[in-house]
Amino acid sequence: DNVGWDLEATLDRRLLRLEVKGLSGCQTVVELTPNEYLAMKSYRDTYRVCVVTNALTNPNLEIFTYSIDVGRWESEKGNVLRVEEIIAARCSVP
Repeated sequence: DNVGWDLEATLDRRLLRLEVKGLSGCQTVVELTPNEYLAMKSYRDTYRVCVVTNALTNPNLEIFTYSIDVGRWESEKGNVLRVEEIIAARCSVP
């Protein structure tokens, strides 16, 4: 539906917006589309970035939540998600 997240879930009557990224390797490096990034910023209190590493062999799920106390995205494992804004362009020959 192009809303900026993949799934919706309810936790104690609260709607959660889940963006899911799957990686075949063990490094947590994902890219968000402009729409996903806008949703991440707009709904940070209910938005979750769910990253599955080693998805093909030994799946490991890590869920990142925005912590208003420290102003960053963190997982329950204590990992911090570094968010780097980038500018992109599409180039082609007509």
